[in-house]
Amino acid sequence: TLIAGLAVRQDVCGLELSADLGTNDFNANWLVQSGVEGETLLTDVGLDGADQVVALSDTGIDVRNCYFLDADFEKPTEDLDTNGHRKIAQYWAYADDTDEELGHGTHVAAIIAGNKSPDGTFEEPGVAN
Repeated sequence: TLIAGLAVRQDVCGLELSADLGTNDFNANWLVQSGVEGETLLTDVGLDGADQVVALSDTGIDVRNCYFLDADFEKPTEDLDTNGHRKIAQYWAYADDTDEELGHGTHVAAIIAGNKSPDGTFEEPGVAN
């Protein structure tokens, strides 16, 4: 087998099996709110992050990602506009103006931003509604 072949090579120090990695954002709500599976104390009393403006410094945002896609706005600007883009009020491209597909900045911002929009118009529930 491949593993047996690699194990006998002098330039291979060790081998181990690992589980498939993936994201588990569907657990984020109850983890940060109570630590008890299914208990969302803040959401249950109406605190869902609606109408809040949050600052984030990270690698960038892929504005074509379903969490930020807006059919009416191609790209947000450095000018603050809370009535413009569906999710992004202002975007300063400190390092770059994009984020690689599945990038860290997009991932973190999507957790914060909440609802996703597969077509840029209709929203589906996300982590932070």
